[in-house]
Amino acid sequence: MPLTGTRKATQTWTCDALSGTAPNCSSILKSAGSGRWWHDTGDGRLVILEEADRAATGGQPACSDCAVKAHVTTPGSGGTTRTVTLAHTGKLQVDDVHSVSGRFVHFRGSTTSGDRSIVADIETGRILRSSAVEGGSQALWGNRLWTASTTSGTVSAIDLRTGATVETLDLGSDCGPYRLEVVGRWIYARCSQDSAVVYDREKKVAVEISLPGDAEPRLGDGFLAYAFYDYYGSTLAVTDVRSGEPVDRYLGILAYEDVRDESQVWTVDRFGGAVAFVDSLRKVHVAGLGGVSGRLAAIDSDTPAANLKSAAWKPRWWLSKSAASWSLVLKHKVTGKVVRTLTGGQARGLVAPSWDGKDAAGRYVANGAYTWTLTAKPVDGQGADLSVAGTVSVTGGAAVRRDLAGDDGFGDLLVMDTAGLVSMYRGTGTGTVSARIAGTGAKFPTTSAFVPTGDLNGDRCADVYARVGDQLRAYRPGCGKVVSASSPYTLVGTGWGAYDVMTSPGDVNGDGFADLIARQTSTGDVYFYGGTVDHRLKARVRIGSNWKLYKKIVGAGDLNGDGRGDLLGVDAAGVLWRYYGTATGGVTARVKVGGGWGGYSALVGVGDLSGDGRADLVARDTAGRLYAYKGTGNGLYGTRAVIGSSGWNGFKGLY
Repeated sequence: MPLTGTRKATQTWTCDALSGTAPNCSSILKSAGSGRWWHDTGDGRLVILEEADRAATGGQPACSDCAVKAHVTTPGSGGTTRTVTLAHTGKLQVDDVHSVSGRFVHFRGSTTSGDRSIVADIETGRILRSSAVEGGSQALWGNRLWTASTTSGTVSAIDLRTGATVETLDLGSDCGPYRLEVVGRWIYARCSQDSAVVYDREKKVAVEISLPGDAEPRLGDGFLAYAFYDYYGSTLAVTDVRSGEPVDRYLGILAYEDVRDESQVWTVDRFGGAVAFVDSLRKVHVAGLGGVSGRLAAIDSDTPAANLKSAAWKPRWWLSKSAASWSLVLKHKVTGKVVRTLTGGQARGLVAPSWDGKDAAGRYVANGAYTWTLTAKPVDGQGADLSVAGTVSVTGGAAVRRDLAGDDGFGDLLVMDTAGLVSMYRGTGTGTVSARIAGTGAKFPTTSAFVPTGDLNGDRCADVYARVGDQLRAYRPGCGKVVSASSPYTLVGTGWGAYDVMTSPGDVNGDGFADLIARQTSTGDVYFYGGTVDHRLKARVRIGSNWKLYKKIVGAGDLNGDGRGDLLGVDAAGVLWRYYGTATGGVTARVKVGGGWGGYSALVGVGDLSGDGRADLVARDTAGRLYAYKGTGNGLYGTRAVIGSSGWNGFKGLY
């Protein structure tokens, strides 16, 4: 923010930074062991690189001062320090740290093969980039490493996460820079001892600047700061380039008695836009230029997949400057329904929320794809709010209907052969099924029937109802396992031999539990059994009379996007009819979907095969071919596609 008006210090300490007489000076400025400087990461941490001995390990001999350790410190009374050894084969020593941004450090290192320009991850110790390029002609900002051509006047940015070149710019001059810095939209290139260019990436304008030959400039948000000697001593000045023209301003005379390094008396806050310095009277100043500052931007991010069985989802976004507040909105990718909104206050360079995978009601969200949108307001009120978006894959959440093979959110198909062995075909998310995953457990009686469903017992794995003889059993094979007669189960009840159709459309009445539909053989009446939290079923409710006209009744899943399971029926003429589920567990009046469905020996509402979140259908014809019908979300299906060319009539049943 523009540094004007009255300000109140949030923390005060006494330290003679120049003579080092105060007891806390060395810990604030330098490592007591090596005398190296701490560097600001921009997200509230400090980092220092130091050489260390290495023990013999991994085929490398023991050596002294041949490894580099990063000490990462959170300052303050409750701060902690963690140490990470950089992963490098052979000798590695630190010559000079060029810059630090978030989780990355850029430095010149000495190796057995010579000097290298190195970028490392201070959290994992991984070396991300090592090149023979002179480090001064490279610059780190966020997750990008910029490299200047010494001949063409161009600069290119590499994404450190992927190694891909993501941007190339012409600086618009004959400058062949030997020194480079980047802050937000600004690129500083030192062309010669007395000339430089500051390039505005948004306006695509290059501002040429004349510099004192002995100056060592530092780039800020739209300005270049530098010190030079004149009649009064060492003077600190800035050149403001935000207007497209260089505008000089003098800040003060620096304290230079007993000073061995300019860093002791002045610096630029790359992430806040201010210049701090110690004047000739040893007073500390923090000066801002006022006016418009750069927009708030996300300069790096870490948004891994969410495995909720392992830990909460903890994404991170590094910011170009502080945010006053932030909001993270999570939506189901297909339905667009908001499942959770997280908010926070001031974020100093880093937004790091934690999501437990639950919705606003405290229930785990279903496995699958979700979108996230992060918005943040700049603390200085300058520029538009930050808004970035992306997707995250959630596993380990609530089981999706018929996702038996694991937790990818795609529907899977069960089959039983003529010997009673159950196998599984996993949905791929592209509209097809994988190769057969043969069961290995005990076989079922061949008269058994199966109803794959959702999570019946709260373990976040999809379960299977099975009618074995006269019994209805709730089998719990576990996530990713094929159900067998030896899988653990709970007896739901007896007398189920009276039904010739059993199917589950999913959650019909909207209470969050998978329901069951059954047709009585003798009367053709259709009954609704509401699911419960402990895999039991509520008392049956008749929802249809004399449905004997249907040769097949199929639990189709949610066909119209209202969140309720729906039913399909095929009559003797081969006409397919649709029934939408209602809040009471009943169904609406039937609607004709289409004719020509009488040639199929099996129909299965398999769940989402295509990855679009809609309920799909598979069909087997009498020749043994398997087809997939993609759900459209409006109660209809797209054109069928062959997903199995032959052999499917060798199975006694498809479920």
